[in-house]
Amino acid sequence: SLSFSLSEDHTRITWTPASRGADHITIASIKELRKGHKTDTFHQHRNIEDFPAALCFSIIHGDDYKNLDLFVP
Repeated sequence: SLSFSLSEDHTRITWTPASRGADHITIASIKELRKGHKTDTFHQHRNIEDFPAALCFSIIHGDDYKNLDLFVP
C-alpha cells in the first residue's frame, strides 16, 4: 500500500513506495481534482464495483494532464 504526505514546505505531494519512477507531484502542477470514477483508468478497471465512487478521486496534474487516481478505504 502507498503512504502519502505533504512536503514540509507545502509544495509537493509525495508517496512511498515510488511507483513507475514517480514519487511526487508538485502542488503548482495540479490542474484539476475529480470526484468519483471520472478518468479512463477508473473506467477501464475490471473490478470497479469494488471501489465505490464516493471513495474515489483523481488528481489531474502536469502539462500533459496525467492522472493520479486514488481510493480512500
